[in-house]
Amino acid sequence: MVIVAAIPLIAGAWLRYVGLLCLVLCTGTLTIFVIAPAVTGFPALTLYGEFLLKDVVLAAATVSIIAMEAAKQAHKKESS
Repeated sequence: MVIVAAIPLIAGAWLRYVGLLCLVLCTGTLTIFVIAPAVTGFPALTLYGEFLLKDVVLAAATVSIIAMEAAKQAHKKESS
């Protein structure tokens, strides 16, 4: 699923929609912290917890991509 989402991101197509899909994927992964905190060792993270926490950074990057795409579309409409 991640590879399917990565191809349009690399191509620069459908950034808003693929970004929303990535946010859903990251949110789904981060629910493990709530469902099984013993596995992740939260708040003192285990190696599994550190691996899963990377999704916070990926979600922040996705929000940034979505915001840049929205700003680009707004600028394009304004200049037209």
